[in-house]
Amino acid sequence: MRVEIAMALLHEPRILFLDEPTIGLDVMAKDQIRQFLRAVNRKKPTASPGRNLPGRSLPRASLPGALPDERRYGVTTYMMFAVKSFTNQLAYRSEVWLRLLGNLLAILIQVEIWRAVIGSSGQEGASLDQMITYSILNPLLLALLSTNVSEAVDSSLKSGSIATELIRPLSYPLYLLAGSLGLSLYKLAFTVAPAFALAGLLFGVLPPASPMNLLAFVAALLIAMLMSFLLGYLVSLLAFWLMSHFALSWMLGGLITIFSGSFLPLWFYSSGWAAVAEALPFQYLGYVPAAVYLGTMTDEAMWRTLAIGLIWAAALLLLVRWLWSRAVRRLIIQGG
Repeated sequence: MRVEIAMALLHEPRILFLDEPTIGLDVMAKDQIRQFLRAVNRKKPTASPGRNLPGRSLPRASLPGALPDERRYGVTTYMMFAVKSFTNQLAYRSEVWLRLLGNLLAILIQVEIWRAVIGSSGQEGASLDQMITYSILNPLLLALLSTNVSEAVDSSLKSGSIATELIRPLSYPLYLLAGSLGLSLYKLAFTVAPAFALAGLLFGVLPPASPMNLLAFVAALLIAMLMSFLLGYLVSLLAFWLMSHFALSWMLGGLITIFSGSFLPLWFYSSGWAAVAEALPFQYLGYVPAAVYLGTMTDEAMWRTLAIGLIWAAALLLLVRWLWSRAVRRLIIQGG
């Protein structure tokens, strides 16, 4: 085994794949090989991704020159991953009709609830037409933003397939983002847009309050998509420590349901709860895009809210980058 490793390193390869490199060796020899590989990595930028190394495996992110220049894989590569994610969903045609029906049922339930609660006269701060439009927009926003990135990472952690994903000469977070973008575009084309058109015909929907509100709505939607990905990715990174994302995902879903305003607009909240909701980022996943579309905010408040949303997105981005640098160093793949 030692001679094979020596032969493999003879010509200083840029990357060395190790498959069961210490099988059949005693504990002392295994430890010596591990120390030797670490010494080689300190002297020469040779990455050594492998399985069944004794103790902690060599984390990819900690190796100098871990893989061939990742920067040469530009935007086009990640666009292809987004396209692949989009086309993969085309294989499940029956889901299109099921999702469409499910969204229409959710919209119907909310519309009838608001018709029963506020009646045709409306209430202070909202008319019936506004609440019907709000009830159409929010279920579709939730459908668009649910990319299940935490489930994908959790599955790859438990199966060990994340090892294969990490040794690719790509940025793993950007790879996940591209997949989420492809899935969102698929939902937009085959679920959200058709459901919005059908709901508009069945229940009636108000147009954007103004061209400026339409532009701001698109900006709010982009912020919501980015924030939804970052929150899901945050949960998936915490799973590196907890080895399960279920409880965290359930908790995140509860917080989104309560504080996003996806069912009950924040203008119906009491002053105390409204202040809490406005201090959290979850409102950007429901209330803010719908309120911007309906024009219930002044122009000044609208642009200030979107600017705060960008600050929230930047803060979440910095947090997940820091967590990723920590999480990848504690990853241990068992078997394979």
